[in-house]
Amino acid sequence: MKRLLFVDDEPNLLAGLRRMLRSERNEWEMEFAEGGEEALSKLQSHRADVVISDMRMPRMDGAEFLNEVQQRQPATARICLSGFSDGGLIMRGLGSIHQYLNKPCESGHLIQTVRNILQAAAGLPAELHERLCALKCLPVAQLTLQHLKEVLAQDAPCLQEVGQLANLDLGLSCRLLQLVHSGFFGTPRHVESVEDACRLLGIAKLRKLVELPDVFSSQELDQQWLARLGRAADRLSRRAFSLAKENGLSPRECDYARLAGILYGLPELACAACGWPEVVNESGLFLIRLWGLPNQVVDPELAPAAQVALALDEGEYDASATR
Repeated sequence: MKRLLFVDDEPNLLAGLRRMLRSERNEWEMEFAEGGEEALSKLQSHRADVVISDMRMPRMDGAEFLNEVQQRQPATARICLSGFSDGGLIMRGLGSIHQYLNKPCESGHLIQTVRNILQAAAGLPAELHERLCALKCLPVAQLTLQHLKEVLAQDAPCLQEVGQLANLDLGLSCRLLQLVHSGFFGTPRHVESVEDACRLLGIAKLRKLVELPDVFSSQELDQQWLARLGRAADRLSRRAFSLAKENGLSPRECDYARLAGILYGLPELACAACGWPEVVNESGLFLIRLWGLPNQVVDPELAPAAQVALALDEGEYDASATR
């Protein structure tokens, strides 16, 4: 049975979670801790598959606690469930928080979020699962990161230029989509594109993000390979969007087709970042579930996925973009 640990300094909130999740007690083993210190004590004797923690707690805040969990139990999925939004505190936890849910959170949404993560994890080798959970971020091409910093350092940076840079780098695109689709900086938003994610974050936040060590990684991977992978994702994204539009899909479905195109190369990048010797397709699905990206980009029953398949059949994805 999978084990979940809920952490909050408010006993009444923990009691509410107990009641809200009563229907799942035969599926999950659930424990509840009043604060980070008690939670870490519980983790010493039992490993947790998923930890769901409040952010604003006395003595040990959520960022500090989840950073500790990442170091002690890297295979644990780490979710922040909080009604408190403090930019500085959230920035400190970006390397260890996989997903940020805003209070109040409907029981159905919380349950489905956990189920999605656990189900996607079941399709992975145990060691790869641990490596993926331990990732603080995906690699970004060094030249892209340098160029991004230069653009943002200008007196009046152009958000369109920032978006174009991000579109051509898969690791950068994925990170921006994660931050906006989850509730890290306010209410989760539907994102039309990577450029839209940049606009929603804004110049001030982007400037702070590029200076933090756990947000964008310049991991030592083949730089030409990273560039090819990014260009391939951009081409596939554009083609998938065009096909969706040509086939009369709704504007939102067209957006999901575009995002599905971007994320097609995620398994390849994720396995490379983990040092895994082969590409495991399920790794992409797992990260999408872990980060809380929209289900529509991976559900094969939905039309956007079919548009991506059409784009692949037409040779839009650069098959030479391999390690």
